[in-house]
Formats: sequence, structure tokens, C-alpha cells
Amino acid sequence: MPRIRPPYRTRGQVAQYLAQIRPSPREYWIHEIDNAWVCHPIPTDQERNSSRLVGMTSLVVDAETGIVLQYPSWSREMIAEDYTTARQTGRRPKARQIYPPKTRVTLRLTNETADQIQYQISATSDTNRENFHLLIDKTTLDYQPPGTTSAVAVSWIDWSRTQTGTWPQIGATEY
Repeated sequence: MPRIRPPYRTRGQVAQYLAQIRPSPREYWIHEIDNAWVCHPIPTDQERNSSRLVGMTSLVVDAETGIVLQYPSWSREMIAEDYTTARQTGRRPKARQIYPPKTRVTLRLTNETADQIQYQISATSDTNRENFHLLIDKTTLDYQPPGTTSAVAVSWIDWSRTQTGTWPQIGATEY
């Protein structure tokens, strides 16, 4: 299927775009705002029957650029107000850009003991590159050094470990 590219003028285009870029199949209520689309996830039956409705984040898709922002569980009106005010004033929206990813993190296992595991981390963005060793306690998942890149790496490592049953030798993720 050919990739749909901006501009996004219809709900159908936005839904198709989200299906291309999001890893899990999810349906959204899609609402048009000034030059963008607010996308609230439609709760699954399982989510409706649990307490997972509280705290569900929403997305904003910029109609012109395709940049996707993730907002906290605010109302559509609050999101629209923040997004349009940010665009009009030039300030950053009170949201996190999730697509396209801004930083790529690659990792390689370098040392392992019974209690700890160490990875070589390389994080690259448009403006920065950092390399460091990440040390993880195998029992608690406490890690050093602290920071966003470390937290993202540990999260991916733990996810990979739960999928395969082993600590990953190499890997990559983006945020």
C-alpha cells in the first residue's frame, strides 16, 4: 500500500496515516481543529471494563506536516486551545512529539554478571549525539546513569526481554 503523505484534509486520510505509523491497531475518534486533527483513542471493550480509561492520551496530527504530538488525557477543547495558541504565538505545544521520532537509540550488550547487565548506548538526533555505558540491576531494573535516553533504553530492553525471555544482545528504538 502506498504511504499517504501530507496534507491531510479528511478524517479518512488521518486514520490511514495513523494506521501506517502506529505499531498497534487502534481506532480513533478524529476531530478537525484549526490546521490539525485531534485523535482520541476509541476504548476497547477490555479498556471500558477496566480502569484504563483514565489517563488515555490523545494525538494531534498537523494537517500540513504530518507531525504527530501526544497530549495528556485532556479534553478535545483543551487540546485544541493549547495547540492553536501555540501555533499562533510560536511557543511549543504542551505535548510531546512522537512522530517522526526525534532521537534514535542503538544498544549493544557489553558485559553481564549474575546481578547486573551493561550496554553501550548510542543516541543520535538532528542536533546531538551521545555515547555512554548503561548499567542495569537485573532484579530491580534500576539503572545508571539517569536520564531520558537511559529510561527509554531500559524500557525497550525490558520489553524485548519479556518478548524473547533473554536480555537482548543488540537493538534499537526511537523517541
